[in-house]
Amino acid sequence: MIYFIGAGPGAPDLISLRGAKLLSQADVCIYAGSLVNPELLDLCPPHCQIYNSATMTLEEVVERMQEAADQDALCVRLHTGDPSLYGAIREQIDQLKAQGIPFAVCPGISSFSAAAAALGVEYTLPEVSQSLIISRIAGRTPVPEKESLNLLAQHQTSLVIFLSAGHIDRVQAELLAGGYPPETPAVLAYKVSWPEEKTFACTVATLTETAAREGIENFALILVGNFLAHDYARSKLYDPDFATSFRQVVAPSSFEQGSSRPGPNFFEQGSSRPCPSFFEASPSIAPQVSIISFSEQGQFLANQIVSWVEGHGAIAQAQRCPEGGLQAWTAEHFAQSSALIYVGATGIAVRAISPYLHSKTLDPAVLAVDETGQFVVPLVSGHLGGANQLAEELAAVLEAMAVVTTATDRRQLWAVDNWTRAHGYHILNPEDIKRVSSQILAGKAVKIYSDFPIKGNLPLCLTETKDLSEADIYASWKHTGGPAGAFGLPASACPCAPAKEGRSQPPMKPHCLRILVPSVVVGVGCQKGVPAALVSQAIEQAIDRVDCNSLALCGLASIDLKAQEAGILEANEFWNLPYVTFTAAQLKNVPGDFHHSDFVEKITGVDNVAERAAVLAANQGQLIQPRLVGEGVTVALALKKVALAF
Repeated sequence: MIYFIGAGPGAPDLISLRGAKLLSQADVCIYAGSLVNPELLDLCPPHCQIYNSATMTLEEVVERMQEAADQDALCVRLHTGDPSLYGAIREQIDQLKAQGIPFAVCPGISSFSAAAAALGVEYTLPEVSQSLIISRIAGRTPVPEKESLNLLAQHQTSLVIFLSAGHIDRVQAELLAGGYPPETPAVLAYKVSWPEEKTFACTVATLTETAAREGIENFALILVGNFLAHDYARSKLYDPDFATSFRQVVAPSSFEQGSSRPGPNFFEQGSSRPCPSFFEASPSIAPQVSIISFSEQGQFLANQIVSWVEGHGAIAQAQRCPEGGLQAWTAEHFAQSSALIYVGATGIAVRAISPYLHSKTLDPAVLAVDETGQFVVPLVSGHLGGANQLAEELAAVLEAMAVVTTATDRRQLWAVDNWTRAHGYHILNPEDIKRVSSQILAGKAVKIYSDFPIKGNLPLCLTETKDLSEADIYASWKHTGGPAGAFGLPASACPCAPAKEGRSQPPMKPHCLRILVPSVVVGVGCQKGVPAALVSQAIEQAIDRVDCNSLALCGLASIDLKAQEAGILEANEFWNLPYVTFTAAQLKNVPGDFHHSDFVEKITGVDNVAERAAVLAANQGQLIQPRLVGEGVTVALALKKVALAF
């Protein structure tokens, strides 16, 4: 196994704990001798073979890695700072991939972080700069023309320049040509975190003079920007007049224009996790937010919202509504988007979406924002779709009021659909959410039965029961569910369908809310070239045998020889599970009693793939379905050690 490790900016105690541990176990260490502190090599064990890559070519480095991999040795590639910045690791990784050599990357502390720490500064100051550009000047390594310093300087943002101290005169000329005022603060940070660390404050106009006077020719970062000055605005994060999901403010006697509103309390006594960000709780694919406006002022606000959404890594688009084009726009985006935002009157939005409303589990989040940006109103899918949370977050950015009308939110009560969304659980029968919410609003206790241990304190409105027949909420991984010994339906069947002949339904309370917790890992082994249909069929048979609901599946695992197996990858386009593979050595080390196959061991190097891969991917979980052999496919299921989280 090859580990790329960030050594940090220089000080030997600024390597990560993970990096230090791997270094202490290394059989081979290839370190970047030009900048890595040699004291870090003292962490290597006595038998470790150490190579200085400063004297080596890429081919020679990869050759050493190949030799280590052939010997099943642990090889550390020790880079300075964080390897993702000017580390030249991509070309090494591509060669490892081409040769089928497994690798992993352990991040490190970059020197730009160490420089800020040494100076006691923050790159992102309110109303000064909210962006940091990291770049370098062109030298023997070219820089794309569109990334030249004089073009980047036009942004007037915080700037850190690497690998350019030897060209300080050109750096100064390009920064001035790009628009930085001559008096803009700057710092030369030499060997930050090393014993020789020095920092020299100057301005853009005196960079060359300062470097010459202090003898700085290399090993120095150049920091530029008004973040180095003294003026900035106070952060909203800790402003006593600014409400967040974690902190409320005292409500004013009346809401005046621009005043902060008390934020909703997403906790209740005994609950330890707030509702996550709208963007964090969305599916693995990037959420798509579609925005429409109806005036010039509205479009300006819509464009601001687009920038904010894209800042969260989501997809956003804004459009000014053409004459008579509202229904066509709504029809096009309603089924495709995670959220729709109408910058205009709520009545316009309500009339536009009414023909397309289906259910709270399928409808996207829908918000209306007035064109002055004072009110954000969630209209549809407040909890499951995340509209309430999106409204709160958008209102915080706009310094607006989120007009949330959901009863449990207004009364600061625990909401089951908020909770399931926060933890990635699934609700099988969402039509019964209202029954649970009604009980909570009426002050009645709600009983929960769980096939998993419960972690944390239950909200005040919940009590745990050991009798499934009296439970209002049932959390499980099973299809029909019930205590051990109950039998169920195939995962492809409707959850409300009658039980198969000869199979008993568990004694479950009518309208019990069914919560499925993703907790079952599928291990799979197969012959080369097996069709995807046979892989899917084997998975279906396995989950049917143990009464596992397909929504409870949380991962797919195999041996690294099958990392690119077309049949598995194509089948997983349907199952859409995270797919992880392990080396034969990793699978061999999994403790447990597994079926042994001489044939499989001869082909793969390990006696069993499906069972071992399932258990390992489930973090040494319980094997609930031993290997099930199909036509060219073997499948096993393992249950992760999951606790129901509150």
